Amino acid sequence: LFLKKYSNLETGHRKYMRGLNEFITEEEAITLVFKSFPVLEAAYLVYQEALEAMDKRSPELIHALISTYKPVGSAMDVTIGTFKR
Repeated sequence: LFLKKYSNLETGHRKYMRGLNEFITEEEAITLVFKSFPVLEAAYLVYQEALEAMDKRSPELIHALISTYKPVGSAMDVTIGTFKR
């Protein structure tokens, strides 16, 4: 689920999520995880911005993402730091 574009997540149809033991939409599952792991949410949001920039083939969006990024204490910090070089 985390690798999907947010806009492609299922928001209307609930299905059984085995690890959660309940019927839930994909969007609700992501939101539930983020309540417990805010650093993951921050990294996910950056990932979603990067996906959008790549889908649009926009160097401007990629540059904006890299130049405005604030470290969140995750592996994403290293990734963005590598792009800054």
